[in-house]
Amino acid sequence: MTRTPTIDAHGSGPGAFVVSLDFELYWGARDHVAYPDWIERLEQARSAVPKLLNMFREFEIHATWAVVGMLLSADRQDLFGRIPRNRPRYGRSHLSPYRHVGVIGREEIDDGAHYARTLVDLIARTPNQEVASHTFSHYYCLEAGQSSCAFEEDLRAAVAVHRQFLDASLRTLVFPRNQVNRDYFDILRQLGICVYRGTPDSWLYRPTRRVRYDLIRRGLRFLDCYVPVSGGNVFDLPAVQPCPMDVQASSFLRPYSRKLKFFEPLKLRRIRRSLDRAAATGAMYHLWWHPENFWTNVDENFVMLKRILEHAARLRSRGRLVSLNMGEVFDRSSAPLGAPCERVHGNSLAGSELIADAN
Repeated sequence: MTRTPTIDAHGSGPGAFVVSLDFELYWGARDHVAYPDWIERLEQARSAVPKLLNMFREFEIHATWAVVGMLLSADRQDLFGRIPRNRPRYGRSHLSPYRHVGVIGREEIDDGAHYARTLVDLIARTPNQEVASHTFSHYYCLEAGQSSCAFEEDLRAAVAVHRQFLDASLRTLVFPRNQVNRDYFDILRQLGICVYRGTPDSWLYRPTRRVRYDLIRRGLRFLDCYVPVSGGNVFDLPAVQPCPMDVQASSFLRPYSRKLKFFEPLKLRRIRRSLDRAAATGAMYHLWWHPENFWTNVDENFVMLKRILEHAARLRSRGRLVSLNMGEVFDRSSAPLGAPCERVHGNSLAGSELIADAN
């Protein structure tokens, strides 16, 4: 069993490099990418997972993989049996995945866009990787028409399929589209979720509905990947923190672009400088992306990532940086404030709470 590295929360010890990935396949793209267009990405998107794991193993990277619960279904019948009775009624109906489930394939072997048990099993068996939740249905917590009741049932379904497939409790959550809803923190605590990924402090990343993303904010977020518009985005690691703990994101790893190839060195320099700052101050730098982002320009994307991990490895070899997944950030907290997160044990989800009706 790998021991969680310890770091000093007051800046005298090494910094922390945190990596998290949102693993969604088509469940995270179906509301803005047509299925025929996405199918072209499928083979590369799925093949990116073992390649990433091999690279993480090579550089001893601890990473969190936030998995959409629907991907863990054994087959179509199993998925239908897990669908919550109380589902979100989004004001924009195309956001609901339940309008789409009637056309999915029977199982992973004939529909790799909607099932991924083999890949998640590979993640779980790779050292230092944490399998977390991206909710059951890629649930949007700030969109009009959803509710706390619907969110609770969705998260219960995610906890249940995680426990059944991986034989483990679920304790880490990444909110889809980073729509962090603090009103739902009591639900997280109730279901044993101790850690979530928050957003950077800058107003550019303030959680909001997708429809409210304005062009100026989107443009500045894009620019922020290359130059520090929002600052260095490294964060202190307090010795204690209430549950659920906010493991703030620092930067999105924007995929390589041939059109912007002359700006790629700026992106790499920005990430390296943030890692240097975390190492120098004993702070945390948290980089995130989707494995699906590597579906095109595959070689260039992996070269870019290798350069980042090589820089982190140099800092680690000097004793200035450690690699942590999100759960390990929580583990290193000496004494979380308030009541401890409850672990989820036993068969807390009765079959009657889920129905096979996907209409």
